[in-house]
Amino acid sequence: MTRADPHKPLPDEYDPPKAERKYFRDETTGDMGWIVQRGGKPFFHYDREAETIERPFRKHQHVEDKKHRPMSRYQLAQIAHVADKRLCHSLGKHVPAKSDWLNLTDEQRTMWAQTGPTKNYWRHELWEAIMGALAPLARKE
Repeated sequence: MTRADPHKPLPDEYDPPKAERKYFRDETTGDMGWIVQRGGKPFFHYDREAETIERPFRKHQHVEDKKHRPMSRYQLAQIAHVADKRLCHSLGKHVPAKSDWLNLTDEQRTMWAQTGPTKNYWRHELWEAIMGALAPLARKE
């Protein structure tokens, strides 16, 4: 929880204002919620409109919700591959337009993730643009 004065102890009963909530996910159910104080102890308040459910906060079960989970370079390459298929369809390149990521060999997928298509300028430019734009979503490898 972020507060105006983080050094001041929380009251025994505390619900942070919406703008100050720090969201967490229940690793077991995938539910989202935030932390409240009940009887001086932290509780996980489930984010549900129709009902109020609160359970004791457990660090191992309630983890901070991130905007996204980092993707691997192969996941980014899969996205670029789908875009490449659409580009190939529009360019009249029917064989690569019909290719499927799962039907590529391991070597072909590795090559695609490392260099993308290299024999066609527009396909390679699209691959570079997508890989560059999505780079902030990738995990550091």
